[in-house]
Amino acid sequence: MKKFAVLPIAALLMLGACSSEDEPARVIPTDPVVSVPAQADVVTLNAPAQTEVLTYVDNTSIYRFNYANGMVLTCDVQKSVSNGTTSYNALVKRIEYTGSDVQLPPYLKMKINGEESDVRVYSLFLYTDGIPDNVTSITLPNTAIATWKQGKFEAATAADIRAQLERGANLEKIEFENGFRGFCSIDGAVYTSDFTTLVGVPRGKSGVFTVADGTATIDNRAFYYCQNITGVTLPESVTEIKAEAFDFTDKLALINSLNPEAPSASDDAFGMYARMATVRIPAGSLSMYTPERPDIEEPVLPDAPPADASAEEYAQYTQAMQQYRDDMKLYEAAMSAYTRVLGWSNMKMEEVSF
Repeated sequence: MKKFAVLPIAALLMLGACSSEDEPARVIPTDPVVSVPAQADVVTLNAPAQTEVLTYVDNTSIYRFNYANGMVLTCDVQKSVSNGTTSYNALVKRIEYTGSDVQLPPYLKMKINGEESDVRVYSLFLYTDGIPDNVTSITLPNTAIATWKQGKFEAATAADIRAQLERGANLEKIEFENGFRGFCSIDGAVYTSDFTTLVGVPRGKSGVFTVADGTATIDNRAFYYCQNITGVTLPESVTEIKAEAFDFTDKLALINSLNPEAPSASDDAFGMYARMATVRIPAGSLSMYTPERPDIEEPVLPDAPPADASAEEYAQYTQAMQQYRDDMKLYEAAMSAYTRVLGWSNMKMEEVSF
């Protein structure tokens, strides 16, 4: 089933006010095709100093922490007891800062039971307005590896990381402190630590973005709301583009796809704006990106026999069902090459020599 993203009111008004005829001509970027090595950014955290030590109060979870550079963090401090051991972990809910580069601290200083203690910054659980528009860069400490679900902490998934960082409308760079588990940054974008999946590109990125070599999968919503990216280069290693990967990419004019085999792409991999882009593919690979629909009809499920059917009628039905299953396997096999790249259909293709 086709899924639709929920648009902000402003975006709905813009869609209502514009038609495809109003769409300005897109200028295809002329940047040369380059490669980006699969090498994680080396990031050393330089978090600011906390200016005061707050006192933890039972049954009070929301606190505001002030820092020497003017940053204020609103955090939800959770107390938990496991096997007789009490621990305190914090969820960052809102960042207030007038600068552009946010370095989140790994620990918050609090006075607990009369003693100064370190409370681990364990998760981002940001409000909708949790990252100010002036912030263009954010660095996460290697402690912030969890998410808060149904009243408990769980290991953060790619979707959790991406959903939180989508809060930053003008983020150009997302980085992870060395030692962050499961994820890393390359050129300020988020990848899995094995470099096989592009998890998300900051919404504030602009110009031409090149996916790192060795990347196999462009994850769901990887370029979601990247409204200033004009071109994307997919290396030959990319074999899969997931749903909504290119939604609301308003200025995207060019996609360079270097794989001659055509990465799989579902029919909702590219949104309305992305479908207006020109796709450049290796010379001789057009048939892989735009295969013809196989000349085969979908098998029809046999009607079940009535309750009073004879043994012979049941035997005929059993035989018909077996034939149906065999035909369906052949149909699905014939259709698989067509449906796996359905997302590329109706896009403007150009064969080139990269």
